[in-house]
Amino acid sequence: MIVKLFLHILLLFLSLLAHAQTAEEYAMKSAFMVKLPYFINWPKNAELNKQTSHFNLCVEGSSQKFSSLEEWAIDGKIKNKPVKINYIDISQISLNNCHLLFITNTTHLNNYLKLSQEKGILTISDKPGNAAKGVLINFTMINESLRFEINLNKAKSNGFNINPRLLKLAIIVNSDGK
Repeated sequence: MIVKLFLHILLLFLSLLAHAQTAEEYAMKSAFMVKLPYFINWPKNAELNKQTSHFNLCVEGSSQKFSSLEEWAIDGKIKNKPVKINYIDISQISLNNCHLLFITNTTHLNNYLKLSQEKGILTISDKPGNAAKGVLINFTMINESLRFEINLNKAKSNGFNINPRLLKLAIIVNSDGK
């Protein structure tokens, strides 16, 4: 009975620990998402370069993982503009007014990438292999550290100019997976 109770407590502790790591990981991803744009110039025809009052950060999926981003966005700015976070789903695939899109679901990845290229939207994801599939920035865990990949060829072909200081910190990936 004591062993069974101990095992239940241990499993509860481990599940809480795993949840805490996930919350911490998403807090780190949120911090990256608000700092990366300062090292990136958008294409000339991008929505960001037009007269917009907010920097529109679009997140595909649920707001539950991004509570730290929500808190930051209350007073935070990106590119000297107040931040507006929009949670989108598949039914809102037009991506109107998005400047940065965080993609959590790969089911409609090609549609998101096509629209993002047309509208000059910076795409970010955290799914393995997404940089090689055309996402411009992809978060990855290496040795329990959060790192990021940049698909430099795709970024250039989409009209984005990335600061060399950011490129030095990134893992460069091309659309062919190399």
